Amino acid sequence: RTVAVAPGDSALVPPRAEQAGLGAADVLGAVTGSNLAFFPVMLAGALTADPALDGDAFLNDAGRDLVATAAHDCIDELRDDIPDTTTGADLLAPDADLTAVTDYLDRQQIARMRPHGPVLMLHGTDDTTVQGDNVTDAAAALRDAGVDVRYEDVPGADHRQSVDASWDAQARFLGVGSVSYTH
Repeated sequence: RTVAVAPGDSALVPPRAEQAGLGAADVLGAVTGSNLAFFPVMLAGALTADPALDGDAFLNDAGRDLVATAAHDCIDELRDDIPDTTTGADLLAPDADLTAVTDYLDRQQIARMRPHGPVLMLHGTDDTTVQGDNVTDAAAALRDAGVDVRYEDVPGADHRQSVDASWDAQARFLGVGSVSYTH
């Protein structure tokens, strides 16, 4: 059994943005504020996992510095390092070619995974970090591929609250007794 709480996806261009004719640079240009901290973490992971990817091909100095910082700082520290006015486009080299990294991240999408057992996907109704449509679309794609997927909203929970607010649903799905968690 697999539990996915507020599962963000690796697609730089979600299907709805692609349908609107937007590319990776367009999408990244719209990402600002606290959500931008996920970008260097995702890139640091991709660059580590696939040595064929060349960050110099698409990142400028600020982008390379932030990706290097993501290797050792947590999301909260990255958020403190990124000015609110910074966008994803501010981290890209002029005429950045995002093809290789976009292709790599697309291969990592939730919809392409094939779990070996049932999956519970949980998403907070007040989550503004991960769009609900992306989660329900991923759940539907997994179902279409024959995966046993259950989706549940976590009422009133934002991205960070989703884990704590969904303990009971997770415990029921996993078939364990009540779960308690303290910070």
